[in-house]
Amino acid sequence: MVHPNVSKGLGKTSPIEASYLYINEGANAKTRNKAQPSYLTINDVAEELSVSDKLVRKLVQTGEIPSIKLGYRTIRIPASGLDKALKALTVGDVDE
Repeated sequence: MVHPNVSKGLGKTSPIEASYLYINEGANAKTRNKAQPSYLTINDVAEELSVSDKLVRKLVQTGEIPSIKLGYRTIRIPASGLDKALKALTVGDVDE
C-alpha cells in the first residue's frame, strides 16, 4: 500500500515511510514525527540496510539490535535503538 499523497506525487517519501504514514494515520498522527517511523519491522530494517531479513533476525536474537516483542511472532525495532546499535557496530570513520 502506498500513501495517497505519494501516489499523487505530492510528497518525496520513501516507500517505507509512505506505508508507515498510511498505516499509522490516526488520532495522534499529528504529534508523531512522520519523517521517521518510531518502530520498524524486520523487513523494513533489512530493506533499509540492504541485508537479508535472516541477518536482521540474527542480530535481534543476539541482542545487537534492540527489539520489542509483541505477542508470539511480532517484533518491532525502535528507530532510535537501531541508530544507536548501528553506531556501536560501526568500525572506523563512516560518512553519513
